Amino acid sequence: VMEIKQIKTSYAQHVLSVEGAARLATLNDEGNVYNRLSSSIAPEIFGHEDVKK
Repeated sequence: VMEIKQIKTSYAQHVLSVEGAARLATLNDEGNVYNRLSSSIAPEIFGHEDVKK
């Protein structure tokens, strides 16, 4: 590798919209967010939930 170029911007530069905040609040109210997020990582790979977490 001769050069590394940063493509993505910093997360500090992003602003959470009202819609995004509402979606996060809905996810929080539904509960079980941690398990839902871990099961959404590589859903084509069955099982291995402990590795995904």
